[in-house]
Amino acid sequence: MILIALLAGASPALAETIYVSNERGHSISVIDGATLKTVAEWPVGNRPRGIILSRDGTRLYVCASDEHSVQVIDRKDGRILADLPAGDDPGHVEFTADGRELWASSEIGGTVQIVDTKSHAVTAKIGFAVPRVSPDKILPVAIRFTPDGARALVALGRANHVAVIDVKTRQVLAYIPVGMRVWHLAISA
Repeated sequence: MILIALLAGASPALAETIYVSNERGHSISVIDGATLKTVAEWPVGNRPRGIILSRDGTRLYVCASDEHSVQVIDRKDGRILADLPAGDDPGHVEFTADGRELWASSEIGGTVQIVDTKSHAVTAKIGFAVPRVSPDKILPVAIRFTPDGARALVALGRANHVAVIDVKTRQVLAYIPVGMRVWHLAISA
């Protein structure tokens, strides 16, 4: 699986830089958006998957699935600055609107862990129990926040449901049945 983060430069005149996580290559490919040429290959932890840019544009956050961590990567040179704990097989990361928290899905662990972006400490762990669904089918992957930031929606993979979470209380409010093997989702503005 290859995941892509297309990142705009600070100015409209600058070309984008494309970051691609190479799950089996244990690396991030850095591609010049203007020429579509690979300009760097950064080694990272085993099985990199989900990837997201920090709000200030200085760091990438990469789910290193076999490392059970989210690696913080310096965007200037590809150095790994930190390993944040993320549970078994973290598949996706998403920042809250204020940038204070990083929510990381732990696909095999069946949880979402919430990491404080300043202290790098795990502040909460959310588990799931979908009625009439075997726990081994509950594989949290993609996470998205509603535009008002009050709710998080989590795709639960083979459970064929999306969980709705109250961001403030960390409680699962509902499970919405959807199609088979829900891996990603989007919310309109």
